[in-house]
Amino acid sequence: MYLKDQDYFYNIVLLAKVNSKISPFEMMGFLKGIEYGMGRKRVEKKYGPRIIDIDLLYYGKMFMESDFLTIPHPAIEKRKFVLFPLSEIAPGFTVKGENIENFIEKSNFTEKVDFVKSW
Repeated sequence: MYLKDQDYFYNIVLLAKVNSKISPFEMMGFLKGIEYGMGRKRVEKKYGPRIIDIDLLYYGKMFMESDFLTIPHPAIEKRKFVLFPLSEIAPGFTVKGENIENFIEKSNFTEKVDFVKSW
């Protein structure tokens, strides 16, 4: 699924309170603007090389599914690069009704995740 042979990149985990007047689509546009500003170029190959990747995982208690955006993100519990930093900034956070630490404990992750606290 993922391209294994590529340079390292930032995968940002951010917990923020947002103005409820901003739609998830507007927020996603804002996040993609940050990626573009940092030099990310969109390529045809999904999961291909990039300098940064920012996904919108949750948006309050909202549930939605569209061709462009699904909230909550459907694969959170399968991604070490999401669970580990999320457990650090939001211990006890629940995903699909289960504590994220439980997903980490029962997982069989092999990919490497390095924490970068300041970039």
